[in-house]
Amino acid sequence: NTLRLVFILFMCLDNTYLIEECVNNGYTQNSCEKVFCQPWQRCVDGSCFCKLPYQCPKNGTLVCSTEKRTLNYCQLKSLECQRKKSRFMNRGRCSSQETFQVSLKPENATSAGIIQVEVNQSPKTPVCGSPWGMNEANVACRHLGFPEGADRTDTVDPEEDSDSMECLKARCRGTETSLAECTLTRVNKTNEKVAKVACHTTHRECSPKEFRCVNRKCIPSSKTCNGANDCGDLSDEVCCKGGKSFHCHSDVCIPRKYVCNNEVDCLTGEDETRSQFASMTLLISFVKERRKIKTLLPQLQCGIANHTATRRKRIVGGFTAGKVKGKSGIELIFSLLKYCTAIYFLPFPTSQPSLPPIIS
Repeated sequence: NTLRLVFILFMCLDNTYLIEECVNNGYTQNSCEKVFCQPWQRCVDGSCFCKLPYQCPKNGTLVCSTEKRTLNYCQLKSLECQRKKSRFMNRGRCSSQETFQVSLKPENATSAGIIQVEVNQSPKTPVCGSPWGMNEANVACRHLGFPEGADRTDTVDPEEDSDSMECLKARCRGTETSLAECTLTRVNKTNEKVAKVACHTTHRECSPKEFRCVNRKCIPSSKTCNGANDCGDLSDEVCCKGGKSFHCHSDVCIPRKYVCNNEVDCLTGEDETRSQFASMTLLISFVKERRKIKTLLPQLQCGIANHTATRRKRIVGGFTAGKVKGKSGIELIFSLLKYCTAIYFLPFPTSQPSLPPIIS
């Protein structure tokens, strides 16, 4: 009985942060009731859908797709959103010399092994074991053709017969579909472990100690609401009443490193309320590009837009409004009401009294 009580208590503690009613709604990273859509998506009835490429801003960094098409980054991601075969390969215009390949070691591995990257026909280089987490593992598995991402990630000592004396440090946000989109830095791998991954291949029944993701992956319940996208679809982070990371008002948990990074991640912006105190960091690769695209999109503004103090003569009925004799401002307004379909008032400057704006 004591062991049974301890087990029940453990299970309750593991799921303390999850909101069951919310979990039942099946929210993911494509639920714009919870999170922002990507710049190449639009929000429709609470879900993120692919934009068409022409709906993206025309400005942006040119990139090359795996189909050897040159587009800007937003247009490419919009195209990929609809056709999974079209994927990011490299920055800049397409060139026959540019290649980017990801593979597993040993060569006969199908879904689990050491991650290796081959850039522009150079020797295969392993990915460094630090930093290496579920964000990077999920992206690597997507690149290898496993859409649900990774089941597990690990780091191991490099093999003695390895040809490469270097490794690539990878930093991913977790929403990328290609490792080429992540920040990759080549370093000497002296005393450096290398990254290993096990990609998700089959669905199974989750144990009582596990959380069932919307994409049907099973993860330890203790890994929910920790700011890490362990599920790969973010379903473990969007229904939290607290957590081990930064908690947004929309009950979404985000990594603490996203707080005060000059990009709003919480729907109501509370992660950037102290942005003036944020330390400046170097933005590399397409994290910066994704942010730039967001600034080029139309911005939703609430309320009446600010008006400058400069006043111009109002145009009524196509003619320049002149001075009115014999009528006060209020009398003129009432006399015009029969011609106007709508009217609103703005406070006017005390230094330059004039009639309130009239919109017909």
